[in-house]
Amino acid sequence: MADAASTGSTIRLRVGMTCGGCEGAVTRILGKLEGVTDVTTSVADKLVTCKVAPPATAEAVVAALQKWGSASKKEVTLLA
Repeated sequence: MADAASTGSTIRLRVGMTCGGCEGAVTRILGKLEGVTDVTTSVADKLVTCKVAPPATAEAVVAALQKWGSASKKEVTLLA
């Protein structure tokens, strides 16, 4: 039987991170979502990549980051 990390899908998001504080916040938020693993961020490229496996969904990841983005006036977009 495969573990959840190996059966998950990878999602990429464009996130309006401008500093290390933003990067830390994004990492903390995603780290609290069950099923989200392997979070990588790039402030320079404004990209976040992570693996999601049930019960996490791409929609849940976007919703969590949009809540932060709304409060901090940062854009969050799911990339294809």
